[in-house]
Amino acid sequence: MIKTETKDPHKKADTEQNKGKLTRDQSGNWVLTKNEVVEETNHKLEAATSLDISIIANLIAQSAIQLAQVGIKSARLDAELLLMSALNISREKLITRWTDHIHADQLAAFQLLLARRLKREPLAYITGNKEFYGMKFLVDKRVLIPRPETEILIERTLHYVKQWEFGHDQLALVDVGTGCGNIAISIAKTANFVKIFATDTSPEALEVARINASLQSLDQNISFLLGDLLAPLPQPVNIIIANLPYISESKYEGLEPEITQFEPREAFVSGVDGLDHYRHLLAQTPQFLLQNGIMLLEIDPEQVPAMRALIFKYLPQSTIEVLQDGQHLDRTILVKA
Repeated sequence: MIKTETKDPHKKADTEQNKGKLTRDQSGNWVLTKNEVVEETNHKLEAATSLDISIIANLIAQSAIQLAQVGIKSARLDAELLLMSALNISREKLITRWTDHIHADQLAAFQLLLARRLKREPLAYITGNKEFYGMKFLVDKRVLIPRPETEILIERTLHYVKQWEFGHDQLALVDVGTGCGNIAISIAKTANFVKIFATDTSPEALEVARINASLQSLDQNISFLLGDLLAPLPQPVNIIIANLPYISESKYEGLEPEITQFEPREAFVSGVDGLDHYRHLLAQTPQFLLQNGIMLLEIDPEQVPAMRALIFKYLPQSTIEVLQDGQHLDRTILVKA
């Protein structure tokens, strides 16, 4: 049975006090420490009209025009989210203040954020967080930004967990290449009885993942391990989840600037055909996947035939199911050992 934890608001307040102050350093990275305030140069919004941009509605409209001019498709939404971040308010609150004026210091703070987005820096890096599976995760340039298509990995894992019949051994899973920890933490939040490991080759990424787990009070529920894919595991597991780099070197060069100029290249590229990481993972799998276990692997839709061949090479007795994402693309491969 999957358990849902009920939070005590008083306990949460005490826990947050013990965690220290959450700040961002000069590089924009999240840290659980106290940092000195860094003064930044103000970048003025270049208004193409005579609109009073101290009024929220006008400011959003003018900012959306500028964002659209540099090729950002979600210009209006981005302008709203940037202002919400600058003012530290919710969307509901923003709507109620539509005709309000904002102070000069608030306008200056917004202009700094807007200037970064106009350079095509990802919105999630600017605001410092990204929503995934109903939770907000802290992100910075040390980690890949979570994508909505990855949520199917959580849904199918929890479906499998529900079917699990308790025996003498505890159900165990590993999130390989955990990044900011969004997959492992999302599962731990709902299925708190599962033994969860999360591995990554980047100590910087694991630092972000640990911060996210701590903020969700789940740092004791997940073992974060530094190392090469499955190699750091202390035991075999029932479930292997992997959202590894799967973009080919040639395809990477044609991706949007938000990815190529800002997100870590090593989180995307995996050799000439995009499958180097999965070749290595599948070679390790027979040693670490228990009988009747499953694997969930996120891929490029064009890689399905090649992945089938790789899987049968290392797990010849397995069965394969291809799962589609919200855009009806073949995004995930479910392997039953």
